[in-house]
Amino acid sequence: MLQLIRDRLSGWVAGIIFGVIGLALVLTFGTMRGNVGMSSTAVASVDGVEIGQAEFLRTLDEEQIRLREQFGEALPEEFEQELRALVLDDMIDMRMMQAHAVERGFTTSDARLASVIQSIPAFLDGGAFSVDLYRSALANIGESPSWFEYQQRGLMTQQQFYRGIAESAFFTPVDFRFYIELVQESRAVRGLFVSPEAFRAGVAVTDEQVSEYYGQNASGLWTREYLDLEYIEIDAASLPGQQEITEQDALEWYEQNRDQFISPLQRQSSHILLAASPEGDDEVLARANELVARLEAGEDFAALAGEYSEDPGSASLGGDLGWNERGVFVPEFEEALFGLEEVGRYTAPVQTQFGYHIIRLDGLRGGDIAPFEDAREDVLADLQERRGRTRFYDLADRLADMALESDDGLAWIAEELELPLKTIGNFTREGAGEFAGNRRVIDAAYGETVLDRGENSRILQLGPERAIVLRAARHQPSEQQPLEEVADRIREILVSDAAAEAAAARGAELLERRQAGDGLPELAEAEGVEYFDEEEMRRDSAGFPSELLNAIFAAAPGHSAEGLRLLDGRYALFEVSEVFPGRPETIARDQRDEVKADLEDREGLMQFDAYRASVRDRASVWIAPETLEDTP
Repeated sequence: MLQLIRDRLSGWVAGIIFGVIGLALVLTFGTMRGNVGMSSTAVASVDGVEIGQAEFLRTLDEEQIRLREQFGEALPEEFEQELRALVLDDMIDMRMMQAHAVERGFTTSDARLASVIQSIPAFLDGGAFSVDLYRSALANIGESPSWFEYQQRGLMTQQQFYRGIAESAFFTPVDFRFYIELVQESRAVRGLFVSPEAFRAGVAVTDEQVSEYYGQNASGLWTREYLDLEYIEIDAASLPGQQEITEQDALEWYEQNRDQFISPLQRQSSHILLAASPEGDDEVLARANELVARLEAGEDFAALAGEYSEDPGSASLGGDLGWNERGVFVPEFEEALFGLEEVGRYTAPVQTQFGYHIIRLDGLRGGDIAPFEDAREDVLADLQERRGRTRFYDLADRLADMALESDDGLAWIAEELELPLKTIGNFTREGAGEFAGNRRVIDAAYGETVLDRGENSRILQLGPERAIVLRAARHQPSEQQPLEEVADRIREILVSDAAAEAAAARGAELLERRQAGDGLPELAEAEGVEYFDEEEMRRDSAGFPSELLNAIFAAAPGHSAEGLRLLDGRYALFEVSEVFPGRPETIARDQRDEVKADLEDREGLMQFDAYRASVRDRASVWIAPETLEDTP
């Protein structure tokens, strides 16, 4: 849960949250439009709007955690300083663009903010927003509801502004054709590979060479550090001591929560659409009113829809749109449809972004409470989930307290909580087993508390309802390996290097012979090397190393052969005889549309970035001199 929340709190454009629900949240916690709860000590300002020290340090800490989880246990000291500058620069841009968006009339209403936050899964209990869960989840990561709401309001306002610029971008047909011709390009290529394997048998490595290599590279020949860990895991899906849910339990819970089993209100409807621009069209409106008059005169709705409606999906069906709940149609259409209460009634022309609609109500259903027999399975599942969640949080609280207070390991805690004590060996700084690559667990295992002080870790939340506490049972530090242990490995390295050098020398010799006029197939046959002849090699052709493909598509066709050493030790010699541009017409229309939309998204992002840069050039930015120094 906590990671989900942290993910949603971070990011420039990608971190903005979307959803749809009601207004109660902001009414509960109040609206926040200022520098909510931040330190009065400013680290920077943009056009007079300050960025507080607490806000900066919080954001910096989140980015450090993110990077450690992605790239390793610790960041280089020199990058730590660079990161401070990057984070502050990003915050300045965000604050600047937020103010710029507000100046141009972009706002996020209290209702919209509340609806978005109330739709976040981390804050839902049984499908409904929980104020208590919202408060506790944010408190667990040191956030307040007011600060969280302030962040989201700013991000949502910026997102509106971003869309206003980015969605106006377009990619011309000429640009698109050029792009397809380039990306889908294929080439006629032939060449050969000289493998180092043919030269290995002729390589002799002496003990003196092995010793010399060891002396020059001893610092890189160390054993891997590892830990043997003990840990206790609690998972809501498999907890001990779960009570069986009886039929009476389920029935009582159903009676207490009957409103959760009300079927949603639905409307069956038909419509006649006359297309018009979003700004409106008096002539089209007049035609729509004429159709209303003909309906009032007794003409058949379905017949008029079939003849005049410009909605291709429903016109042939007499305008039928089927059964739908709220949230399916655009707001203007939905308000008009759900405002009809009598089956058979229709509206006056309703304007939306698509044009003018005449909407008829064809049926009503929903709003009934499902009987217990129909809801029984849902009741049992929901009750089981609630009890499991309660049991999980009870155990998590006890585990966290006992692990913090104990100096006697984890065995007695596991026995007390009736949980298994699990172990995992050879746990390196890359992790192991189910925790391979899990930076949260790795950082805890190799952190000061567990590794240096030999204590239990704090409780680590690994998922919405999964957590562990761990302890190091044994630590094996990294040690330099003696020569006798690594001599065979060094010998293999030296043989491989020498074989690759010999393959490169032979390849260079073959390249000279090809440039002198010898044929490629004849050279390959005479030398016993691998020959290839591809009539249509593509940029993603399988079986060819990426560095070779890059060289092939950078080469000029029809020129002399070229050669290069590959990362796997082989030498490649190749020549390009012909180039075939990609053809847009060979790509399915839906795929072309998808590619074009992706290109327009990229173009929009570049346009927005250029706009942001121009705003930054005109902005008045102040940064406190001590801000980019080490964190106190």
